Amino acid sequence: MKNTIKNIQNNIIKYIGIGIISGLTLINTTKAQNNTTQNNTKQHKPPTEIIQEGDNIIIPEHKLNEFMKNYKPKTNNTKKIQKTTLEEYIKDGYITDALTTQPIQGIETKLVTYNPFPTDTIGPVQTNSEGYYTFTITGIKDQKETKNIGTIKYINGTAKITVNNYKKIKITTYDIQGKEITRTTEKEINGTETINLKLPIGETITKIEIDNKTYTNIHINDGKNHYVKKGKTQEQITETTTKTIEKTTEQLLIAREFQDPNNQYHNYKDRDVEPYAENISKDFTLIPRIQLENPITDPEYPIIPNINTIRDLLWYGARVEGEWQNLQHGKTQYPIKIYIDSSNAPTGGITSARNIIQYFQDSLNIHPDSLIQETPINIEPNFNNGISAMKIIWTDSTQTYGYNSVLTYIYSSSHSTMIGAKIYIDTNKVTTTENIEKYIALNIQRYITELVNPINNQNYLQYTTAGNRIGPTKRPNNDEKKLIKIGRNHKPYYINGLRP
Repeated sequence: MKNTIKNIQNNIIKYIGIGIISGLTLINTTKAQNNTTQNNTKQHKPPTEIIQEGDNIIIPEHKLNEFMKNYKPKTNNTKKIQKTTLEEYIKDGYITDALTTQPIQGIETKLVTYNPFPTDTIGPVQTNSEGYYTFTITGIKDQKETKNIGTIKYINGTAKITVNNYKKIKITTYDIQGKEITRTTEKEINGTETINLKLPIGETITKIEIDNKTYTNIHINDGKNHYVKKGKTQEQITETTTKTIEKTTEQLLIAREFQDPNNQYHNYKDRDVEPYAENISKDFTLIPRIQLENPITDPEYPIIPNINTIRDLLWYGARVEGEWQNLQHGKTQYPIKIYIDSSNAPTGGITSARNIIQYFQDSLNIHPDSLIQETPINIEPNFNNGISAMKIIWTDSTQTYGYNSVLTYIYSSSHSTMIGAKIYIDTNKVTTTENIEKYIALNIQRYITELVNPINNQNYLQYTTAGNRIGPTKRPNNDEKKLIKIGRNHKPYYINGLRP
């Protein structure tokens, strides 16, 4: 991420005019009346690259997908998880419908462990009538550990065996060709015992088995002396056990997978792995399988050339390029409070902006206070505000690089959350109230859904791009309304975790 430090400072704008509207004293000024404000508008120049201002990251719309693809939230993956005994860990959460927020029953949930690649699958369990699922996992099984529990010493044709507890001992002698000669002993011992190997003249192979672990040497008896020709004169007796020991979150992680046996919702494979040895509750929303009213065919997007469902539209609007793109949807704070900057506002611009805000409040079956409000105060975006602070700014071609409108997202790096945005409308190019409404509606939709790529179908508001192409519609269609609701209701997810 290009981290160029810039300061975008906004002057305090004084409202002047006649009549009180929504608690403000306003006048819809013309460009001629605002020639003196040109120096001010130069400070509203939208960035072309991703920049950082303190905790906030400012992301131009054309850089959003790049940012979400490469951004790594701040985590402490080296924190030690002290677990020396078997304990229980709870993995639970709720599954709801991304469109209605209603709980979904009967979704099969699996847990997949990674170390660092997939190692095991736990489950599935099913969600209950409240959409709740839970796993109780006992312990962390670590790598095997080998201990020394005794010794074998070969002394002049004998084997002195010492063990720390009762062990089964079996000793067999073979000739050099591997043919069994004699079974010297088969017994259980504890402590130390010296056993005569009864070695014949010549070379022989001695095999000692202790709890099914084998120790083999080649011995020579020359009639006078016994000695080891090949092997050790003293060997450690070992025992392998599985031990639960201290782990790090990097060593063992876990992810969730959701599958709907009834096929009414898209299956989902979470890419956001979490520490195994922590009690972490996670809620998810699943995308219902909804056919588009306006399906799209785009030969230039071969990943999904036939865009037929809401899930396809999510992929298409984000231009996910493959299975491992791992493009993440970020969290967004609600409600969105929009401040309409009156400086350099074109005739009818403020009324047009209010029309769009009112439309979003009235037409999406979402309670107005939970989505969009107008505010008379210019609020600087900050996570602690508990809202998304959006601002509509009127500017000109020299500030928007020739685009009709520009959207910049504002992201809290400490909280991995969208906390605001700025909409720049070029008053030299967007000259009618109808087109003003189109671009404001489009940019509000983009902020909520976080989809920035155009949709190549003129039935969609998002056919209108930030460039020179403008579509025939100024309101989202029914497909886009569903996208807005899903964007409002979803828990964070990776788009390519949604199965076809």
